[in-house]
Amino acid sequence: MEVTWMENTFGLIVQRERNRQGLSLAKLSSLLNNEIDPSYINRLEKEQKNPSFKVVCLLTTALNLDVREVFRAFGFENLITNYDEEAVFTIDEFIRLHKIKNPHNNQIISKEEQETLINIVHNVFELSQAELDLGQLSPMLKEIQKLREIHLRETTECIEVPFMNTKFTVNIKAVLSQNSYFDRENVIVAIEDLITNKGTKLLDIKDGSITVDLNGESWLAQIQGERVTFITRKKEIIDL
Repeated sequence: MEVTWMENTFGLIVQRERNRQGLSLAKLSSLLNNEIDPSYINRLEKEQKNPSFKVVCLLTTALNLDVREVFRAFGFENLITNYDEEAVFTIDEFIRLHKIKNPHNNQIISKEEQETLINIVHNVFELSQAELDLGQLSPMLKEIQKLREIHLRETTECIEVPFMNTKFTVNIKAVLSQNSYFDRENVIVAIEDLITNKGTKLLDIKDGSITVDLNGESWLAQIQGERVTFITRKKEIIDL
């Protein structure tokens, strides 16, 4: 069965998550027991392949993709918008399958934060079933500290750029880490210029992946409302 290729962003989703997790094409293929050839994944990311339902499922599972984002990529978001009151989830499934906001800053938590939160919840339930010993709190406290460190790291890697009557939150972690010649100050200046010139178009996108020119470098970025996350540097420069 071949999936009908609608507005194809599935390849970009796969590329974004593979790069974010530091996986080469060969490594991702090996995680799939070589059921999908690296060259096939490469062509898929370049939108040169129409994946079968099995391929979509394998990659979604291996990369822990957001199922809603995958459905949206193929134009079937309506299949997952109806709330099922009878649906039953494990704690792990609920946290991984839903976009959860941090109650303190209203930002959607990252996948790393999701996994740490899962560990904390498991610890809470485990402690609630046992005779409480202060020494048993140590694993949970370590997870809470880890969650704090993740939050602080992500906060320091984000900058806020005002535009008209709103404010963009831009995650610059990838730009700082992927062997770019930018230092932090140059990154901030380049992104401020980008927001000034392209802010209206970014707001029009609302939710999706785009390629932008950042001071002569071509970058893939993810847009979620007023949140912009730079994913990976690309070879070709394609102006927004």
